[in-house]
Amino acid sequence: MTARSNALWRRRLLGTAVLWFVVVSTLGLAGLQPSVLVMAAIVLAVAGTIWLTLDLADLADPIDRRPSGEVASTAFGSDSRVRAVRRQLGDQLRFGADARLHAHLVELLDERLESTYGIRRTDDPARAAAMLGPELMAFVGATPIDAGLADPHHLAAVITRIESIGASTP
Repeated sequence: MTARSNALWRRRLLGTAVLWFVVVSTLGLAGLQPSVLVMAAIVLAVAGTIWLTLDLADLADPIDRRPSGEVASTAFGSDSRVRAVRRQLGDQLRFGADARLHAHLVELLDERLESTYGIRRTDDPARAAAMLGPELMAFVGATPIDAGLADPHHLAAVITRIESIGASTP
């Protein structure tokens, strides 16, 4: 378990213990005589159900609530980074260039390069440059502000080049 996971479980268990104490104390102050073990079992069952729901929520596929005659589009996949890029593209039209968009596109480019050619750009920059071509290498080397993401035509060209990695040799 990682430190983050340990901290999450500590918070969950502490919160459950506090909830149990509050429930037992409230019932005791109300003049009832709650069974401490029964209340602990009930609180643990409810907490366990909530934890399971929260932990599995991200693993579940999104539900398509459209009528069955309409076909769902799966062109963008379920990758959270692709969803983030799509959201940032929409935000860019309203708010201007987003520095996080550059970082997400570089991550996608690196993943595509590694999955297609088995090359890590940071480990073998010369081979990566040969596979990516000068346009994408210039994009990777640019600062987020200088990457030209505010220009829709340039952004479309960069995304098209990233998508074409592996489709043809640059």
